[in-house]
Amino acid sequence: MLAAANAQINQQQNFVERLTHEYKIRIIELSKRDYHSVLLLVPGRRRVWEERDYDYHKICREDYDKSRKLIQEFDGYDFIDETERLEAMLKSYEFLALCYLKMPPEEFRRADWAELKDIINACEYRTHNSIAPESKALHDLFYYGSTKTMSKSERDAFEMYRLWKKWNTKPWEINGGIIYPEDIQTVLRIEEIQAAAEKLEREKEEARAKMKARASAASRG
Repeated sequence: MLAAANAQINQQQNFVERLTHEYKIRIIELSKRDYHSVLLLVPGRRRVWEERDYDYHKICREDYDKSRKLIQEFDGYDFIDETERLEAMLKSYEFLALCYLKMPPEEFRRADWAELKDIINACEYRTHNSIAPESKALHDLFYYGSTKTMSKSERDAFEMYRLWKKWNTKPWEINGGIIYPEDIQTVLRIEEIQAAAEKLEREKEEARAKMKARASAASRG
């Protein structure tokens, strides 16, 4: 019986891990988008939905700091009433929807919650990681010199990085003094991609030099 119970626990753990992995993939894919489609309940019409598109906007440092305080209100405290925790969580997501999607509170209250929650989580993921680590186009640029598949966001990210590397232009100087946490992550992440590409190229050069030396030695022998 104990073995059967352990087997069931293992199955549950595997399911949770798989679900978590699949959810992360979904969030990463959503984070790459420059706009999001959200279903909203039509006012005055029961169970009738309309789809509306919202452009993605970076969150500034001031709003980011405010959002952290709102999140702490439901994440860092013990609530006697779970309804209070839910209200605090919704308050934080409502503010983040306004920051990332420019979605008014009235539309937030009509939105498909499950869908919108994933979108906001994806926007948060993008803020903390930027689009660079998951960008095939940026990797292709540094590894192969190709810019054919770059989106506008990827081109903007690279141009910001180029100005930072060439002229030491800070991201907030480009944005008129406004600091976006995502931009800081972007230049750091792209720098990591470039460093990895340059390291690989050095290793290739060293390997070619060794092969050439061995071939030269063999021809003399």
